[in-house]
Amino acid sequence: MRWLRRVRRWRGLHHRRRRGRRGWDAKGGGEVAVGAAASCGFAEGEAVARLLGVFNLIPAEIRALDPGRNTSKVQMGEHELDGPYFPGHLKGDRVTVCVRPERLAALARNGKPGVNQIPAQLERAVEKPQWMRLEFAGGIAVDVARADYERVRDTKDWVIEFPKESLRVL
Repeated sequence: MRWLRRVRRWRGLHHRRRRGRRGWDAKGGGEVAVGAAASCGFAEGEAVARLLGVFNLIPAEIRALDPGRNTSKVQMGEHELDGPYFPGHLKGDRVTVCVRPERLAALARNGKPGVNQIPAQLERAVEKPQWMRLEFAGGIAVDVARADYERVRDTKDWVIEFPKESLRVL
């Protein structure tokens, strides 16, 4: 149940425990299970996340770790992103960066991408009831409010911003 406490702290969720045939589980469906497994670094987390499509899962390599400053650098393709310190990993480890679509920001590109921004090509926009899901090349999805999307609808060049605190690794 230690993973459930970590999920509560990380996501600020309230869960009830119930006893099932296979032991304890979190009430609230697959998203809670994926979040729990992914935030704790369980190997099953990646398979579950891929199955349900809840997270963006991007292969990367850890380039730098600084536990004193609570920072890390990960290399995703040709782009380097800053993130929080990832305990239990070493420099050079190949990991999967795990980030929720609503935590990312899709912005119109204005010159060279800034810190924690990568250029991206929009493949399609999908309407959801309260937001738009923008799907970019490389399998990255970003959820944005309709009003925000309407302002940048005609943009040709995009950047995706990865907030430092939203990155997790598997």
